[in-house]
Amino acid sequence: MNQSGWSLEVVRGTEVGRTYALNGAAIVLGNALDEGTGLDLGHQEGSSPRRMAGRQAQIDLSSKGPVVRDLDSPGGTFVNRQRILPGQAVTLQPGDLIQIGGVQLKLIARAPASAPEPQSRPAPQRTAPVPAAPSRPGAQPVSASKPSRPAAVAPASPSPATKPPPRPASPPPPPLSRPVRGGALPSPFVLKAGASCRTWDDVLTVSAQRWEALRDELTSGRLAAFLATHRLNELVPSADAPGTADERLDAWLGQLPTTRPSLPELDVHPETLTVRAVAGGGTTRQVLAITNTGYRLLRSTLSVDPSAAAWIKLSSTFTGRSLITVDRTEVPLDIQIPEQLAAPKLGTIVIESNGGTRRVTVRLERLPAPESIPELSSAMYGEGGPDLLELVARQPIGLRMALGTLGGLALRSLVALGGLLPIGQGAGAAEALPRLLGPVILFATAGGVIGTALIARRGEARDLPPAGFAGACGGVFVAALSVAFCRAVEPILGPAPTRSLWLSGLLWAVLGAGIAGLSLVIAPHRTVAESES
Repeated sequence: MNQSGWSLEVVRGTEVGRTYALNGAAIVLGNALDEGTGLDLGHQEGSSPRRMAGRQAQIDLSSKGPVVRDLDSPGGTFVNRQRILPGQAVTLQPGDLIQIGGVQLKLIARAPASAPEPQSRPAPQRTAPVPAAPSRPGAQPVSASKPSRPAAVAPASPSPATKPPPRPASPPPPPLSRPVRGGALPSPFVLKAGASCRTWDDVLTVSAQRWEALRDELTSGRLAAFLATHRLNELVPSADAPGTADERLDAWLGQLPTTRPSLPELDVHPETLTVRAVAGGGTTRQVLAITNTGYRLLRSTLSVDPSAAAWIKLSSTFTGRSLITVDRTEVPLDIQIPEQLAAPKLGTIVIESNGGTRRVTVRLERLPAPESIPELSSAMYGEGGPDLLELVARQPIGLRMALGTLGGLALRSLVALGGLLPIGQGAGAAEALPRLLGPVILFATAGGVIGTALIARRGEARDLPPAGFAGACGGVFVAALSVAFCRAVEPILGPAPTRSLWLSGLLWAVLGAGIAGLSLVIAPHRTVAESES
């Protein structure tokens, strides 16, 4: 039960006409309340490009009436098309329009019940007594219920006081109805689509939500018949009016005695258009969406400013002519990419309309190289792709040889250290070649620590377990390759490398130096300036 008596009616949304009761001292409006108290209106947004925040606004019920304030939302809260400033509280009146995102709500107050009028009882009718005739000797008494037969008398001329009343004249026709601004219709006008209009403002709201349905009522004549029946002749649309059906409906809406302006409103998406492309010529197509968030037809023209920005091309359909928008119009833009794009290019598209003017900045810039986007590089080339090659190419030759030699020696030392762990060996077993289990545990531990340390510098706490697990898996892979190489290559060189740790280390140092020399062929040395160019 609606205890407060106040409610909100959806006048723009997916369920026009639905009402929400305002119960409670504070009601939060939004589209993601996270199971909090309030009205979740996310399902009312539909496909509108204008979205409300999770917690957009709050309505407080006070003794003076509902008070609305914005909750510092990005898109803002509007009351009767006026934006509420941060920290401002607005007291609402019945009929006020609240807009959050693309949804409009009308405040409705519960009408007080009128007291029934007392019925007047008819006064009882009294019958006048019949006077008794005087008695004469020998005369029969006369009964009051049975009159005696009258004697014949000569007809007398009628006196002026006994003239028959004049015949009543026919009632005059009712006067023509005068529409009251913002008042109620003589009776609700129900569209075939189901929407009902009780006031002139309701007709304006239906035009914004169901333009096609209201246009059908105009072209079919049902709207004119309704107005003529209620003698609203001055608002009857003319069947001979010039223009299309949309233009005739637009002109008729401008004559309605509404309380709010029946004007269109321009909205453009996106407000800034950024195009990234690779130089070398060609054309790419972008789309600019023009939305009418008002009530009547939006007439707009598009132009490119400055005119020197010839790389922005409007379609011939939208050049030099007025664009009519009922709800939404998508304007294609052809962006011409030059052969050389050393610096970003800027241009502006100007949209002038009867619902406002907007300027959309178009920025054409060079697409960053894949090397500067690690996610794209890894997806295209895998681990060790362009980012790693670029890093290796920047290192000088001497540093590469030193790192390769020391890296090979350190890797063989870790394999030997893992083989000394008393894991996976039988009692009294002493093998020259390392077993797998010890190096796997050692390398997995080292990989997990390195992966966790790297992600702790730039990531979040929830990313630490996956990073440690991935590092451990990488360590197991490196340990398996190292042990397999020791068992496959070292016995070929004779028994000495397998018995001497120094000879094994020397072998791996030579191997690391050879890999460093191979890197000079795969990634020749380049300076930082050469890499950036």
